[in-house]
Amino acid sequence: MALVGFCAGVVAIPIIMLTQADKLFEDTFWFVAFLFTFVGAPIVGAVNGVLYGVLGYPIYRWITRRFDVHTYTGEFAILSNDDAKEI
Repeated sequence: MALVGFCAGVVAIPIIMLTQADKLFEDTFWFVAFLFTFVGAPIVGAVNGVLYGVLGYPIYRWITRRFDVHTYTGEFAILSNDDAKEI
């Protein structure tokens, strides 16, 4: 979840820059705001992902224990890893 949040933060950087460009470059110290966005977005995204993972995991475990959603039934064939039989 941290990796997903980090990647979401990286993807959000250009979106933040484009939507907030007028406010960003009005400030005399615009470089500080730019640097804060460039560094802060991935970090905040990763922390947010970890937080959602920690909070969501107990709910996930409760649902999967209460309802049998991870059960596979049927007949399964064992496939050999032969070079002669390529699919």
